[in-house]
Amino acid sequence: MISLIDNINSNISGLPITYAWRGHGSAIFIEIGKLSHRKRKNHPKGEFSVMLDCEWRIENDQSIEYGSYCEKGIIEEMLMGLMGDDIAHIETLGCLHELVIVLRSGKRIVSFTNDIGDPEWCVFLGNGKYLGVRDGVVVSENA
Repeated sequence: MISLIDNINSNISGLPITYAWRGHGSAIFIEIGKLSHRKRKNHPKGEFSVMLDCEWRIENDQSIEYGSYCEKGIIEEMLMGLMGDDIAHIETLGCLHELVIVLRSGKRIVSFTNDIGDPEWCVFLGNGKYLGVRDGVVVSENA
């Protein structure tokens, strides 16, 4: 059986990160693919968008490069450094389904929720739907 995550990999793999920005608190947003600019919005929207409304880290094969607890300026600089890197694929990790975005460069963007409930991430699919976790299951819901 093909999972919801596997189903979108055929569309998202190979697309570049075209924009990345900090939201409120530790939240970050990653825009993937062609950008469209929206009226009355501060940030453009990609063909796909990822929201990590939780703790997160950027890692390579040897270490954690930076994460949600770094200084604001460092986070903004490092997010800019992700732009242009292509998505190799996305996957979930563990029985709680934390999100892992694997980049062609070998870096991984990994969510981790340290609060009660489900992991707090969304992959907006550009068709009015998004993927997220509800009651321990990856689901597709209307945005």
